[in-house]
Amino acid sequence: MGKLYINYPMLESFQHIRLDKLKVGDVDRDFFDRKFNEDDFSKEGTNKVKYKRRAKMEGFSHCNLSRQEWDLLISHQLLKIENFVGSLQDCDFSQESYLKLLDFQDTLYKNHKYRMVVNTSLTIIPELYPSDWQDKTSLCRKEITVKS
Repeated sequence: MGKLYINYPMLESFQHIRLDKLKVGDVDRDFFDRKFNEDDFSKEGTNKVKYKRRAKMEGFSHCNLSRQEWDLLISHQLLKIENFVGSLQDCDFSQESYLKLLDFQDTLYKNHKYRMVVNTSLTIIPELYPSDWQDKTSLCRKEITVKS
């Protein structure tokens, strides 16, 4: 589709939601406040970036999820992105929306030296199949209150 999906901080950010919450169809409210900073990119003894281990400890480490669990996982990401760039209710996945997210993350870093954990790669699913997502996100939106 000619788009570059930038994940904050890296692809593992999609795993940064608690598996026990996904398994029971519950909201991981802590996800909406998850941040990362430069320390998350330092290397550990195994020469692995700290963030990779952190994402697996605070989230999950495998991808054997049901359709409902993937739906909830994607909804978490969409609602977190919405909190930063405005409503994606009409599935507005325009370059302007992604630029707003990039500017938001850049401003956070300049002012506070951290950024929010968010995965944009997963937005390709609702972008390609918007009719499958309109009802799901409105339902989840009622259940989740995101703090700014």
